[in-house]
Amino acid sequence: MPRIDRDLTNFLDNDQSISLTKGVNLFTGPVRDADPGVPDDAVFISTRGGRIPDRIMGLSYEIRSPIAFIRVRNRKYDVGHAMALSILNILRAAKITGYLDVEPLQSEPEFVAVDDNSRFLWDLAYVMRYQEGG
Repeated sequence: MPRIDRDLTNFLDNDQSISLTKGVNLFTGPVRDADPGVPDDAVFISTRGGRIPDRIMGLSYEIRSPIAFIRVRNRKYDVGHAMALSILNILRAAKITGYLDVEPLQSEPEFVAVDDNSRFLWDLAYVMRYQEGG
């Protein structure tokens, strides 16, 4: 069974077109406050429940469609927006091993807010389809 947050983190870590490094400014799991191990400018990847699995009676597999949630945080609006847009474009056409499809749920990064520490936040969401069983 895939680990969507881990798989997306590894995929983005391996993409040379953006400057994201797992454990440095790219993290699996919920958003964390900045500290010596987590910078202000960072990307966080987690998962949400998603849609009900698609099943066909009599077959031994189902298509699952959980949602991957990506939060981009940056001290500079333009830099954060550019990072969120780069991630959107990279994953829009991604072929990730083990997945049938990576479907973006928006056409542009969604600006969320400025947090209490004056960092800009963007959200991205993707349906990550894969086959379980069979």
